[in-house]
Amino acid sequence: MYTERRHGLLLPLTRRHCQELKTVGKLPMSRMLLSHSFDIPEGIVPWLGTDEIAAAFLGALGSYSGLVCRSLDHSPYWMLEIRFSCAVLPPRRIGEACARALIQKRHQLQPQQWLHPTVLVYGAKKTSPARSTSPDALQLGDWGVNVVETASAAKLLQAIDKESNLSQKPADGFFVSVVDEA
Repeated sequence: MYTERRHGLLLPLTRRHCQELKTVGKLPMSRMLLSHSFDIPEGIVPWLGTDEIAAAFLGALGSYSGLVCRSLDHSPYWMLEIRFSCAVLPPRRIGEACARALIQKRHQLQPQQWLHPTVLVYGAKKTSPARSTSPDALQLGDWGVNVVETASAAKLLQAIDKESNLSQKPADGFFVSVVDEA
């Protein structure tokens, strides 16, 4: 479902309306697909379903104006589509807001036994053609952002860099943030 937040209200949008939202004022819109991964041994923190994580992310993003969010219920990897203006709100800030929301959610679930996983947020702008024709697939120029709960951000970051060569990407085409406080 497409939604837009206006005056604190979450309003449904049709697919046609979303396609018309190519600008915020005079600023061009960018597209981000957001996912969540878990790199912590099973049983350390309570399991959260995709809907709970997406709700936490949407709650965090609700305070920002100019964002249009949509749940991607049929995507095997991506949870949310976010349309935004990079000039108003950089992709890093959107990812970090989601990471803080996830930490807050974990703290609510375990207030006494908070085990405090670190959340690594990394994103990159797609520079190659899409592999799928699905509208829910990452397209050329889109931001793919992963919010990862991890026990060791340093080890995970080394593995990610080896796999996707983040350090080879242009500085304005990727970001990495480690968030450990809500």
